[in-house]
Amino acid sequence: MTGYEEKSFSVFLSEKFNFTQDIIDVVLYAVASSRSEDVSAKEGMSRTSKFVRSAVKSLQQSDQQRAYHGEFAFLVNKYGGTSVLVEQFSYSGFARYGGININDRRVHNIVIDEEKKQYVGLVHGKNQYQSSDVLITSMDYVPIQFSGTEFAWEQMSRAIVIIDGHIHQEDSPATVTIYPPNIIENKYPITLLQYSPILAVCPQNRRVLYLFTKSDKSSAKDDLMQAIKTVANIPEDGDSDSKKPNVLFTLFYCQKARKITDDFTSSIPQNMYVLNDPDVTIDLDASTKEAKDVFEKICDKFYPNTEYLPTPNEEIIEDDLDDVKAEENDGEEESGQQPSNTTDSGQATID
Repeated sequence: MTGYEEKSFSVFLSEKFNFTQDIIDVVLYAVASSRSEDVSAKEGMSRTSKFVRSAVKSLQQSDQQRAYHGEFAFLVNKYGGTSVLVEQFSYSGFARYGGININDRRVHNIVIDEEKKQYVGLVHGKNQYQSSDVLITSMDYVPIQFSGTEFAWEQMSRAIVIIDGHIHQEDSPATVTIYPPNIIENKYPITLLQYSPILAVCPQNRRVLYLFTKSDKSSAKDDLMQAIKTVANIPEDGDSDSKKPNVLFTLFYCQKARKITDDFTSSIPQNMYVLNDPDVTIDLDASTKEAKDVFEKICDKFYPNTEYLPTPNEEIIEDDLDDVKAEENDGEEESGQQPSNTTDSGQATID
């Protein structure tokens, strides 16, 4: 990449490989999952390499692992969100090693020692006090004396749509469609995910579409409706293309993604770690990096030389897979239904 250190990824692809704009869009937005054409050549290559490594790794799995994880570069959560990841962490990465989860306890107050300017504990449930050395929290629980500090933020437009058919591969658990900028009068890339009944998000013969982009126009509907119209009929608008499924339900909403600023970080106690809101990207890379940064800061103080996410023992992995298979077989015997994977592979397309 000599000579392209200061250039964008799109310029690198154009000059180095003579790619046409259509191919550049595929690599930039679908493979590298970039949200802007200004992403650097170094970052673009890093993201592309990650995609390729993930795709190759899926081909190198054992038959048992392939049945569990799927055969593509993406893993897709069941039930339509990241709740499965939280549950799996609680079981495999936390409780298995002695951690304790306290569920259904509303946090009433975070206690700060004003003299020492340190977090010391919190009040939850029925006014129960619990102390700890550190606190990791979202911005929603920040004490009022700090919450007045300005956050950096960007607004995202999102939509949830239910349709009576499918827009892409009928037998695929999930698909990803990317609309690069200026394809349908959109300033920013639009991501459209299609989820099938296999993922336990909708009844048979239905699909759920989830769309999101960085906000540009006056409403989420203005930002995303044109993308919906390219793949489905809107009956109330008089659309009647027999090749497209019909929209049965739509929900549009805007969401602010808050970002921690240096001024805010310097204003809170050093043993309190406040995390950013989820961003507009399709992956969890930013959240994963943030989690690693917080982990290393805490361990440097309390548990030096502790490795972040060490490679688990192969026997533990196989035990987990066996447990999942056993649970699925139990469910099959009880309900008479075919077992399904905890995660499924997805497919990506670009329009």
